[in-house]
Amino acid sequence: MSTPLLHNIILSHPIHSRCHWHLAFQSIQVENYHQTAIPLVAAVTLSAIPNFYNDNWNNYIEMWNVTANFNNWGSVQSSRSTCSYVLLYLNKESTFDENFSVRFSKIVRFVGINFVGNLNQLLDPPYTQSEIRTRQISGIILILSFSLEISAMKSDAYNIHPFYNPVINFEPEVLNYVENFAILFLPRDNYDITICLHHQLSFPYLKNFQCEKTRHKFIFAAFTRLRVPPQYWHFDGQRLNMDRYLALRKEGDDHWTGFSETSRYIMYQVVKSVNASLVWAFPCVPRESGNSNLTVIYYRDECLYPVVSYDLPRFQTNHRYTSTHEIVLTTVDAYQFVTCYTEYELSFRFYLRPFHPQVWISIGTTLSSLAVIVSLYLKLAGNLKFPVLIFFLGSVFEEGYPIPGKLKNLSIFRLLTWHWCLFAVVLTNCYTGGTIDVLNSKLNQVTPTTFQDLVCSQKTLPSEAGRIKLIRDAFGYPDNPKFDKDCFALYSFPLTYDIDYQKMDQYTFFRSVLTNLMYRTIIPPNLNEALYTFINFRHRYFPKLGQGEHNLRRAYHKNIETVIQKDLLTCGKSVFIEKSKKLVPYREKLNKWVKSDKLKISRDKILETSYLWKFDVPKEFDVPRKFVRLLESGIYGEMDQLTLRYGKKDDNFSRRGNYLGGGETSDLSGPPLKLGSSIQTVFYIVLMLLGVACVAFLVEETIKI
Repeated sequence: MSTPLLHNIILSHPIHSRCHWHLAFQSIQVENYHQTAIPLVAAVTLSAIPNFYNDNWNNYIEMWNVTANFNNWGSVQSSRSTCSYVLLYLNKESTFDENFSVRFSKIVRFVGINFVGNLNQLLDPPYTQSEIRTRQISGIILILSFSLEISAMKSDAYNIHPFYNPVINFEPEVLNYVENFAILFLPRDNYDITICLHHQLSFPYLKNFQCEKTRHKFIFAAFTRLRVPPQYWHFDGQRLNMDRYLALRKEGDDHWTGFSETSRYIMYQVVKSVNASLVWAFPCVPRESGNSNLTVIYYRDECLYPVVSYDLPRFQTNHRYTSTHEIVLTTVDAYQFVTCYTEYELSFRFYLRPFHPQVWISIGTTLSSLAVIVSLYLKLAGNLKFPVLIFFLGSVFEEGYPIPGKLKNLSIFRLLTWHWCLFAVVLTNCYTGGTIDVLNSKLNQVTPTTFQDLVCSQKTLPSEAGRIKLIRDAFGYPDNPKFDKDCFALYSFPLTYDIDYQKMDQYTFFRSVLTNLMYRTIIPPNLNEALYTFINFRHRYFPKLGQGEHNLRRAYHKNIETVIQKDLLTCGKSVFIEKSKKLVPYREKLNKWVKSDKLKISRDKILETSYLWKFDVPKEFDVPRKFVRLLESGIYGEMDQLTLRYGKKDDNFSRRGNYLGGGETSDLSGPPLKLGSSIQTVFYIVLMLLGVACVAFLVEETIKI
């Protein structure tokens, strides 16, 4: 591709005096690109981008620093603005081999993280890191002239590789992120450009890019058009480094507590036929193995993921062997909630529903106008006395009013009133029919479908110390006065954690994320407030039954399960949070017990996480491919489905009752049906009229006495 299209892309930038570009080229000679042709753009041109196909990545950052200082990169403080973009142009042709996805991920990582981080560090005070990020860099545009299909970019090969290659070591706490990161794929014909945008303040995973075809003059409009509203209930646990935070606090030798039984089951199926074992890389540092023939592999960035280690001497020849890294991304787990809570809307407004508001306005206007006109006529016609307004209202309620003979015979009076009598009959009959339909219908139902529906109102955030204290004291008995009874009870099976009482594991994650965010400089907009709102003290959680128990006993777990099921089936303000794949059979089981379909699963999902399996195996070994074949054959999820359908071997909680409580199935049934239509308001009106009649009767009797 030639430079004219690049020139047009730069010209499409919304130019004003405080906008500028940072330009960098790969194979174009810098002196051949004329900046003078671009008015009002302060462009800082770096020399040449390093060859991304070399293996010596450690020299890149140093090379960028030298180049940036040489070109006086940090001297453009006068043109700092919110419309500054870094543009990197790669046009070097290359033959794409089988490892291209890994190399391309390195490019994205280098541009989106390492490059931005070093750029921020080059700028001088008094600007802080957060000010630099928002004021200096509005986005990075990586331009590629590669013949690369977008469908290939969306394939699994690209989804599983980004940023989990240990070539460049980094600490997640010191990373710098760019909010808008775009990749442009330039065509051969210089016509349609494909832009892929990643706008979140997180790792630019390739699978999260939003792509579309556009023209060069609409590129910057795409930054707004492709922006997705923030998902307040969707968190990137890897970016927040929460897996490490949780894993370091798990006790005991069983390091599988962070993974489901399904994952353990499928990995057992993979490795049981070979001389291998599955280990948890914990606690992120090398340690001695009891078996001299067993090599446990630890990686700095991948220490939270299971690593398959093998009896390597079986594959060694003269103490030499070759190995490769392969990564498999399994299905995504997400959390939803199930509830049968329904809030009925009982309101007297339904008496206004038979007519549209405009009809009511027309009726009121007509009545008022007729009353005023007839009153004026009677006054001018001889000052006749007659309650005009009562007469018109009586016709509406089909109640006549005696009209004096002298007035009845007046032709003008007839013209003013008789048509209204016919009109009132039609309106009354229409209103009566519509009201009867509403009275016989069910009340409107409001069922929570999103996690935002479960949030109690809490608009202010406490101080930093107040948040930490609130997190520590967030649990208590549901009958505690500080818990708002109007809030939902959030249930989940408890988990033994680093303190001496039981918690729901989902709350543990929320709590940890919030704690982690307190000590970070990069916080996504509104995320802190959304997290705090979700776990604020006005919610009520599962009570601290068995406080002081360090080990979760089976009987205690079954007791909790029974309490949760009973509370759910009362259809009160309670929800049960669990993984999506487990909620479907769980809901079906409860619906069969109550012979109803009242339990519903929420519409939205939160905490979407995926399992990333990293294999360090000899090249001739077939374990990763066997793992994928097992996934594709449907074995994944088999164990969870069997467990949910038939129960565990020690699961004595069946339809015949619980061995702890001895209750029957009927104990779990919901409340009886209630009077569920608007007709109950008629009874309320009757009661009110009876009360008025009683008061009137007492007044009359008092007057007589």
